[in-house]
Amino acid sequence: MGKWLAPGAALAQTGLRTEWNLSRREETRAQMRILVADDDLLTRKMVQRLLEGAGHEVVLAADGAEAWAIIEKDHFPMVISDWIMPNVDGVELVRRIRARQNVFYTYAILLTAKSSKEELVEAMDAGADDFVSKPFDAAELQSRVRAGQRVVELEQSLAQRNRELQAAHREVALANERMSQDLEAAAKVQRALLPRKTPDDATAGFAWFYRPCDELAGDILNVFRLDERHVGLYVLDVSGHGVSSALLSVSVHHMMSPAIDHGLLKRRQSEPPGFALCSPVEVASQLNTLFQVREELPQYFTLLYGIVNLETRRFEYVQAGHPSPIHVPRNGAPAVIEGRGLPIGFFEGADYDTRFLDLSAGDRLYLYSDGLYEAMNAQSEQFGQDRILAALEQARSQPLEESLKFVTESFDKWIGSSHASDDISILALEMKA
Repeated sequence: MGKWLAPGAALAQTGLRTEWNLSRREETRAQMRILVADDDLLTRKMVQRLLEGAGHEVVLAADGAEAWAIIEKDHFPMVISDWIMPNVDGVELVRRIRARQNVFYTYAILLTAKSSKEELVEAMDAGADDFVSKPFDAAELQSRVRAGQRVVELEQSLAQRNRELQAAHREVALANERMSQDLEAAAKVQRALLPRKTPDDATAGFAWFYRPCDELAGDILNVFRLDERHVGLYVLDVSGHGVSSALLSVSVHHMMSPAIDHGLLKRRQSEPPGFALCSPVEVASQLNTLFQVREELPQYFTLLYGIVNLETRRFEYVQAGHPSPIHVPRNGAPAVIEGRGLPIGFFEGADYDTRFLDLSAGDRLYLYSDGLYEAMNAQSEQFGQDRILAALEQARSQPLEESLKFVTESFDKWIGSSHASDDISILALEMKA
């Protein structure tokens, strides 16, 4: 741009001192690749020698169009461009650089004789980072380049840190995905332990409801036939939540299998049928011995296990720290059958009492975990046993399974948008005529 000047005049116009030692190299933190765009050959060469003297690698472009063609194929941490050039001027070049999607930042310095506020604002809006007035001073340009290099290095450091964080985030996300898959697989296994088919017959019917508050639950329930005359049923609730509670509940479920070779519910004998049923108190005592709270097993659990005699309609059960069952007689108001007992694992050698409840045709019995009545709504009010009793009274004319649905729908309506903080389990028994 402009007319050609003799070397001495050009040096004077740019402000470079003739005694400057062009072979002298400055100490720099690191070499940068810098693209210099100027339509004046002498200016390009002087800036090139200045930058190379400071240890940088320089690529030259004769105008903005050539500079843009180079940038499209390569990346430069810094671009020094004249403002006024044919084809593509410096401001347009900067605007194109900023519009380009690039992982790395390019620091842009414009060489200009312009000084009006409006023009400088235009260049800054286009994306220019700094300006060097023409004719320029070598020391000033070097200073602006060093300042730009600090910005570039900081940006590169931040970009590298961001890439590391993104990589770590991907690893965490992948680990979380694997963990979620593992938890879902474990939850499927746990759900598979629930009764697939209840042992209903002409004398008794059964129904259950189960809702964990997380993927894995500390609650578990089961109902199964022990022999031709007896059905066993239980609800247990392990303290805490998560994997450790779920593992303990699964372990206890395995111990309470009706298969004689696996569980605690039967003991072998020589006389037919080859086994005798262990009483609920015997089962609770054995579980208390096996699952004492200790450092490697910090959880305890509550349990209500009972055996219903289908011929006599007597329900024999043990209550180990578990909520009391609710009896809904055919002709009478629902009532809580008071009792408590110590949780399993609390005290070595704990004593448990045998309890009996004689049922009549049409009577119902509901076993449940404390997650049902201890749940709170937005006003921090517990659902409470009174609401359970009221719901069961309203649902007494409905089929057994529908009565559970009515109770849980009443619960959901009452709790509203609040999230239940505990598992909910309900197991129901109805004696038929």
